[in-house]
Amino acid sequence: MVKGAPKLITILTAKKPCEACAKGKMPSCSFPPSVSRAMKPFQIVHSDLKDMIKRSFNGYHYVLTILDDFMSHAWSFNLKKKSDTIIHAQQFVAYAKNQHNASIGTWHFDGRTEFLNDAFKTMLRDNGILSETSMSYMHQQNGCAKCLNRTIMDKAQSMRFCACLTDTMWEFS
Repeated sequence: MVKGAPKLITILTAKKPCEACAKGKMPSCSFPPSVSRAMKPFQIVHSDLKDMIKRSFNGYHYVLTILDDFMSHAWSFNLKKKSDTIIHAQQFVAYAKNQHNASIGTWHFDGRTEFLNDAFKTMLRDNGILSETSMSYMHQQNGCAKCLNRTIMDKAQSMRFCACLTDTMWEFS
């Protein structure tokens, strides 16, 4: 299809990969999309805590991500300890009330310890927020938050590579 190509070069036709190769390259099984969506901002928020492999330059080890189901707007917070999750969650609830004059209806999170402690449950109860808990390590049940984390990490890694930054500089991207 290329005019003027040297005769010494042979162009191979692309063959379809075998089924095992195609399945091996899939990041995960696809799951059906959720049928329930929020009808107004902050009606449903999804959150997850990402454990980073290396501590950052300033000592951060975790990233808390929060996604609004209606607006698809995301917020992220760098944390030094898992126990800092409650502080940032309280600040996020106050942010929604003060800046958007909205209250959070349902907070969706996975069933890991950072969200299942008494302080977090009390904060939700005091603010009238319902909680939806998915099973730990069942990523498809907290798919919005997991997809957000993957997107953020992929883009951050691309920016870090482009800027020639080390692994410990992830907080800047």
